[in-house]
Amino acid sequence: MQAPAIVGHADKARGEVRMHVALPRPVEDVWQALTDRDHTAKWLGRIEVDAVASGGQFDLWHDDEVRSRHAVLQWRPPRLLTLTWDFPEERVSQVAFALAEAGSSAATLSVHHQGLDDAVSYAAGWHRHLHYLEAHLRGGDLPIDDFWTEYDELVQFYDRQQLGSLRRGRSFHP
Repeated sequence: MQAPAIVGHADKARGEVRMHVALPRPVEDVWQALTDRDHTAKWLGRIEVDAVASGGQFDLWHDDEVRSRHAVLQWRPPRLLTLTWDFPEERVSQVAFALAEAGSSAATLSVHHQGLDDAVSYAAGWHRHLHYLEAHLRGGDLPIDDFWTEYDELVQFYDRQQLGSLRRGRSFHP
């Protein structure tokens, strides 16, 4: 399966990441993948509630030992979800997921994560997560053991964006 064209940018100075990806499912299906525990486990991590909900709080397990905590700040189904992102030993940041229709059976997802100390590594991480999300929506979940494959190359890719003039919205192709 070919990797999706994920367009992203890490801004170290502002401490933010912006990502955009076209997904092969309608907005409602992508919304479900963002908010339902059976879906999030396939691309992001295991949540300890049945589904993310308006005004809710939840824990997200990235593996058996690493947990982040989240509160829902904005809830506009099926278009906008904004969360706090409280990851161990990091300052609390904020991530927004915005969905737009891209045809009758496709959607565009934009991710904006701000308040980061290390935007480059977060850009690489979100890039991998979006790759897993796209595969999940196509019905071909990727093995979680392969998550870190190409991560170092993505860190280098997003770090190079910081050099010289910033080239916004470049896509990574291995």
